[in-house]
Amino acid sequence: MRFAIYGLFFTKVFSFNNFHFTPIESKLKFLERKKLISDRRYYNLSGFIDTPDINPNEFIFEMQAVLTFVQQQDVIIKDVFEDEIPTEYLSEFERIGSAAPFAFYSDLQEEIIEKLYLKLIDKNDLCNQKLDNSVFNSFHNCEFSSLVYKVTEPFHMRKKFIELTYYLYFSGLEAFCKQYLKSYYPEIKIVKETSKNLAEMLEKLGINYIHIDSKDYIYNLRSKINDKKKFLKLSLSTYSNLRNKLFHQNLFVAEVPYPMTTNGKELVQITDYENSLLRLCNAVILKYIGVNNPRLDCSKWYARFPLIK
Repeated sequence: MRFAIYGLFFTKVFSFNNFHFTPIESKLKFLERKKLISDRRYYNLSGFIDTPDINPNEFIFEMQAVLTFVQQQDVIIKDVFEDEIPTEYLSEFERIGSAAPFAFYSDLQEEIIEKLYLKLIDKNDLCNQKLDNSVFNSFHNCEFSSLVYKVTEPFHMRKKFIELTYYLYFSGLEAFCKQYLKSYYPEIKIVKETSKNLAEMLEKLGINYIHIDSKDYIYNLRSKINDKKKFLKLSLSTYSNLRNKLFHQNLFVAEVPYPMTTNGKELVQITDYENSLLRLCNAVILKYIGVNNPRLDCSKWYARFPLIK
């Protein structure tokens, strides 16, 4: 079976598990091709995937999420039924997002595609299983898969609504966190304070964070941070407080703990933290699937140019 890919930047042939990726031939230079594939209005033909005999609908659904995650832009996969294949699709609306830096390193890109796809379809993975005794109908409803789809779904939207994207990111991360701790570390007690649960998970995954105890303002730091902006982006309480204000009061601002001020609080806006929350979700996904490429640095998830050394 053959499928056409639109909107993914890749330049080299690669394969895994009888899935073969072949880019289209192009005489364009690297930067010209990068600009073409990352175009916000046109989905340009990138290449093809040749696969064994599989369910095409399931494959498109799963692989589109994987490639969208890698590109951090909407990617389209189409069945190839005839010889003439459109070289582009025009979108009525601008594509959301901008191409992720790891989309332009072929070795890193290939590793992410392979490991994320195989993890996504792995029904035996502990975070792709129901933890209770309910009927197991679809592994797409399980928490790792759910996190991946909640992270990638906003890229398919015609228009970005921050109240939707922020909630999708946070709810996916929170639900995955609970299942991850229950599945792999049952000795750790799940508590009502979401930021504490997230801190436990990030500690186990080896991802930098700050956790501020809600009573005593005790926080965990790898090293002392005097930069307020960096501190607040690393602080898990920032994201949970913003979620609470958004969900319960439909507010886009929140007072969050910041021990360096006189009253111990700082007023923040959700627009300043949506992208860093997305990058935290990305870092968790990459760590969980076991990407160990030397180019990757998940400790920089909060930074403007994250995840790449």
